[in-house]
Amino acid sequence: MIQQGPGADNKLHQNYNQKQEIEKDQKLTEKVTVGALWLFAALCVLSFLGKLIFGYSGLTAFRAPLMIMSGLYGIFCLLMAVFFLISLIFYRGK
Repeated sequence: MIQQGPGADNKLHQNYNQKQEIEKDQKLTEKVTVGALWLFAALCVLSFLGKLIFGYSGLTAFRAPLMIMSGLYGIFCLLMAVFFLISLIFYRGK
């Protein structure tokens, strides 16, 4: 609908400025979300590598439970990293 009258031009500029601000906010939100997903995926991979390297050394009496727990934890971290990388790819493709 086209507005006519003394305030029509001002209203157009207000709408344009509001759209620009909304687009800026959306871009910032996307950058923050993508950054958080990359950070979480990297933390999952680093956590898996840490468990892989340092998880099996230590107490001999609790060696078997430690190996089982660190193995499950490593699998969980890898699955979480893969999940977040896949969600990152789909989010970027949107």
